[in-house]
Amino acid sequence: MPSEPTLSRELAALKRAFKLAFSKEMVRRVPSIVIPDERHRADEGEFSPEQFASLIQQLDGKERTRYLVPLVTFLYRTGMRAQEPMGMKWAEVRLDLRILRLPARRTKGKEPKSITLDSDLLKLIHEQRKLHDKKFPSCEYVFPDAEGKQVSYDRAIDRFQAACKRAGTAEGFTT
Repeated sequence: MPSEPTLSRELAALKRAFKLAFSKEMVRRVPSIVIPDERHRADEGEFSPEQFASLIQQLDGKERTRYLVPLVTFLYRTGMRAQEPMGMKWAEVRLDLRILRLPARRTKGKEPKSITLDSDLLKLIHEQRKLHDKKFPSCEYVFPDAEGKQVSYDRAIDRFQAACKRAGTAEGFTT
């Protein structure tokens, strides 16, 4: 069974697809698609939109953590485990199809994972591609550190948790 964030993203993509098809007269009507309310997820250790904004402000405000902003934003929007996008390579991203595919060997459940890139995620990945092309053309990773290398999990977690404390969010939060 897919996770709640995955279902919400997929339902949102499906709803958008139907609206586009309707506008092009490819379907006669748009079915009612209800996207689950996820506000309760903050009670389960996840960030509210306000907490997330505060965290991003803390990360963006320091030169040594600024590189984490796109990664943390991607994690927030997808609900993925941190190590999955930290190791994500450009070969796994299909911008033309608006999708990314992680092989089974890189996922916790040992099942391949595909994520449809909605407009916000697609914009984020396009920005990462611009960064890649401009600053780190030899880097194979989608979310590099400030030097254009793979993000170190331990360093990223330490900096992430310090930013959480500064933001006053998710005290004691761990990934």
